[in-house]
Amino acid sequence: MDLHLILPSLDLDFRVNGGGSGGSSYTGTVSYFYQEGGTGACGTAHSDSDLIVALASGLYDTDSHCGDTVTITNTGTILSNGKSVVATVADRCPGCQARSDYSLDLSTGAFDSIGSEATGILNISWYYNN
Repeated sequence: MDLHLILPSLDLDFRVNGGGSGGSSYTGTVSYFYQEGGTGACGTAHSDSDLIVALASGLYDTDSHCGDTVTITNTGTILSNGKSVVATVADRCPGCQARSDYSLDLSTGAFDSIGSEATGILNISWYYNN
């Protein structure tokens, strides 16, 4: 995402850090949820062990991201382990936007790949792979 900002005597361009495939990278938080074989907003059912991500409602955009993959990295200052996971968009997270526009919800299988469920919420960076 390119931003162009004009201030009284300054002309500044900002670019959000590049992610995979030349895209933008985002920061936010991640929580986890249980799929329990239920059907997500993308219309597919998954087990808890599947590597699934639910996007905040503002990012979900009426299923246009269904099937896309994202890389999520644990970046917390205290509980960071630098681990990453690639997960497939299969759901929408209505509550995620309350934390941040770029917060996500992961299946327990994906969350356990980067942190402990006992933590509850992790600080992350992430980007679309597609």
